[in-house]
Amino acid sequence: MIRRCARGVAALAVALVALADATVAQAQPGADAARADATFTEAMQLRSAGRDVEACPKFAESQRLAPAVGVTLYLADCYERTGRTASAWREFREAEKLARDRNDKRADVAAERAVALEPRLYRLTVSAPAAAAAGADVQVDGMALSADSLNVALAIDPGDHVVTFSAPGQAARTFQAHVDAANPSAVVRVQESPETAAPATAALATTAVPTETPPSNGDAAARWGATGLVVAGAAGIGLGTWFVTSKTRQMDNGELCEPHLRPGAIPIAAVAFSAGGIALVSGITLYYLHRPGRAEVSLAPTVVPGGAGALLRATF
Repeated sequence: MIRRCARGVAALAVALVALADATVAQAQPGADAARADATFTEAMQLRSAGRDVEACPKFAESQRLAPAVGVTLYLADCYERTGRTASAWREFREAEKLARDRNDKRADVAAERAVALEPRLYRLTVSAPAAAAAGADVQVDGMALSADSLNVALAIDPGDHVVTFSAPGQAARTFQAHVDAANPSAVVRVQESPETAAPATAALATTAVPTETPPSNGDAAARWGATGLVVAGAAGIGLGTWFVTSKTRQMDNGELCEPHLRPGAIPIAAVAFSAGGIALVSGITLYYLHRPGRAEVSLAPTVVPGGAGALLRATF
């Protein structure tokens, strides 16, 4: 264990002793080399101050201006320190490639750092059938994805990601994905667009004559039940109206029509109104849910000989 830790510390030391590698002396001559050197110096100052988030873009700019093994190692290390494991892994692999091309002993250091990161990588898979992916333009966070990278678990930094899928003759589709410690891998599934349905099926759909679906027996039974509820509701409201207007009405001589019914007339009318109203509303709702077409039902108060009443009007 001690030997492995010592080897890791030594490897890190070798990897980070690369300042001279990023200087103008080893960069390509010209303005780009001067800017690369200045940007690298800024990045190192930020790194020394513990401001890695600000240092990473500086390292990246220096590497873009003057690619070299040292600055690439520093960039990879910066990404790892800020949690961007996939970006760090890719830069360590890039540093390894550069070092091997130049017969640089730091190639082994970069390879070891990349291998150590692999178990910690987050993954994103863009799954698409061959028919849907043919000629499609697929991008992850604005970066084009090759056809060989479809249906493959790709290393990606933790956080939110946007996948866009554009196929010939189809509208672009956008998908959201998120990976983190609780969800280390995500899959975006791109199905074949409905716009690419088989022509024969489409032709049948356009020439078919629309037909009205025949009502089911259940709907018919529900409508009969609804009609019964409406009738019962109207009867209850009519009964309540009759109790209120007839059983409490006085005759011409000033006496009550049915004095023994007066004390209970109002309570009975209230019960009749409540039950009738509930039945009426339930019947109308039930019929509306199972109607074959448009149904109109209205209830309005009216005056009838000897008192008041309610007029129920329905159109089915």
